[in-house]
Amino acid sequence: MPKMLSNTDSQMKSSRDKEGYVYIISNCNFPGYYKVGVTNDIKSRLRTYQTSSPLRNYKIEHYIQHPDCYEAEKKIAEKLRYFATEIKNEWFKCDLELVRGRVDESLEPEENVLTFIKKSV
Repeated sequence: MPKMLSNTDSQMKSSRDKEGYVYIISNCNFPGYYKVGVTNDIKSRLRTYQTSSPLRNYKIEHYIQHPDCYEAEKKIAEKLRYFATEIKNEWFKCDLELVRGRVDESLEPEENVLTFIKKSV
């Protein structure tokens, strides 16, 4: 008889599927443009980008492990829309440190980020 999954088992499986890495990637042919993406394997993801470039000039600028990488990617992209001077598909033209800050703060609870922003203003 097949084993039935309990609610706890299915919740754990679901949360494991969300875990992964949030990364920032760049290409020197497009200075100042950055893409935020998600993956379960950073090296493999970079190789995937490199196969589309004969110069192999994509670079992972920064990455973090995240418990809910897909939701984090979505929220980061929403925030970057306010700071980017140009947006081309999923690529944002803005300062790398600004993008890195949005990625890093995605690990913090939302209320901490909002408190910090209010104090800064």
